[in-house]
Amino acid sequence: MKFIICFFSISFFFISCKKDAILDSQSNMDNPIISNLQASEIHLSSAKLNASILSEGSTPTQTRGFYYSSEKEIAAKPINMSGISQVAEQSKGKGDYSLTIQNLKPNTSYYFNCFTFNSASSEVFGKQLTFKTNSLLTKTTLNKVYGGLGYDGFYKLIKTKDGNLLAIGESNSSKSGNKITGDNGKGDGWVSKLDLNGNIIWEKNFGGNNRDYFIDGCNSIDGGFLLAGGSASTTGIDITGYGQIYLVKIDNNGNKIWAKNLNIGTYNYFESIFPVLGGGYLLTSTAGQSCSFTKIEENGNVSWTKKLNFDFYSGLASFEISTTKSNDGNLLILGYNGNNNALVIFKINNNGEIIKQLEIPHTSLNNIEYLSSSKIIENTNGDLILAITNGGSAPNQTIYSINPSGKIVWNLRIGDSIFLEIYDLVQSITNNQYYIVGTSNQNIIKYKTEISRGNNDGFLMAIDENGNYLFDKTFGGNDQDEFRSAIFINNDIFILGNSNSNAGIEKNTTSFGLNDGWLIKTSFSEESK
Repeated sequence: MKFIICFFSISFFFISCKKDAILDSQSNMDNPIISNLQASEIHLSSAKLNASILSEGSTPTQTRGFYYSSEKEIAAKPINMSGISQVAEQSKGKGDYSLTIQNLKPNTSYYFNCFTFNSASSEVFGKQLTFKTNSLLTKTTLNKVYGGLGYDGFYKLIKTKDGNLLAIGESNSSKSGNKITGDNGKGDGWVSKLDLNGNIIWEKNFGGNNRDYFIDGCNSIDGGFLLAGGSASTTGIDITGYGQIYLVKIDNNGNKIWAKNLNIGTYNYFESIFPVLGGGYLLTSTAGQSCSFTKIEENGNVSWTKKLNFDFYSGLASFEISTTKSNDGNLLILGYNGNNNALVIFKINNNGEIIKQLEIPHTSLNNIEYLSSSKIIENTNGDLILAITNGGSAPNQTIYSINPSGKIVWNLRIGDSIFLEIYDLVQSITNNQYYIVGTSNQNIIKYKTEISRGNNDGFLMAIDENGNYLFDKTFGGNDQDEFRSAIFINNDIFILGNSNSNAGIEKNTTSFGLNDGWLIKTSFSEESK
């Protein structure tokens, strides 16, 4: 009897084990089979990931994609997604598939693994593989400082009609260093014409008995230049009386044609100057909560002034605006409406009339509180590209693309720090990439891949026409450095800024005095593995 019971128990055990084995086999047959393949089309900040679904299992696959990370291995489904990114799409059945990933860091190794699933299975994976993005090659062929023993600074760089450069700023240095003109008072408007190798063609100072400075300028129709900025002087050879806005018209050799001190309103601060079709210039200035447009004739006379009364930010004595010329020759103005908590963009014609206005709620713009700095340009497609530093309680730096109807096409948030400031935004015509320049003392973050050199550095970042990060580069020495203005000439980018660092790292020359103007010319390419 015991023998029979024992035999029955053993038989039941084998039957149960066989049943379990059949169920496990059936479960595996339900799962898709997927194979990870090597990455291809690897660049500085992008790569194509490839895989193949060999079998869909018992039911059609629903989703396919990849996990990837520069920090963690991905042998199976991640438990913690911190530091891991995912890209996926709707599955199209058995066969090969590829997905391109963007916003990668140059010269960085990445882990990646493919996945898919169907209605009868959880995610299944292939075998983890790796790739490394290409390295950034920087070729800097010009790296010079300009100034004397005092404080000298450049704020604006323009290309002249004869193919040279005009660097615009202020100086209080005497004849010292490589500065060949003296100072008229407590600081003068300062302008240097340079060739494309950075050699000084001529240099001029303009001002009176107090501080005077230039922050903008433009080519004039007669081949000369109009320089514009501010003044606190009351007397002097280049001063026409007290006026907070300071204009100096010069010829191509830097000789003064006329100078004007303007009082457009109480505590009016100069913002920008642009030539207009048919001659003359359109000057923008701010005072309190208003923005003024002033038409300046070729001889310096004021034709008219029109005021845009708008509370751009309640509680501030002045506000930050950015201006640029639109593709159709009108003026674009970017500001912030503190009453409505919205970004506002105006298009102004050459008569100072508003012909278009856009308003974008701050909730769509990372909750902007006010503009610490901003730049606006219009690309060849008519979209507006904005580079904004939000100076509020949650500071951030973001690039936006806005279509003509005011809809956000894309945005790239590049920082969340008070230690990064954007000063200029330019577009390369040869490849449609956008470059931002500014200053930073931030160490490595998501879109800043190099450590700080000193107290502040010049900072450059490139993004493609779809808002994807391409690369960034830090320039500087052991102290204070910044980039303020940039232009493209052919495939080279010329960047103007200021420095008081000693020679070292990306700084070739020790500063002459308290602060110098700084000019570099550089180009970028990628080195494939």
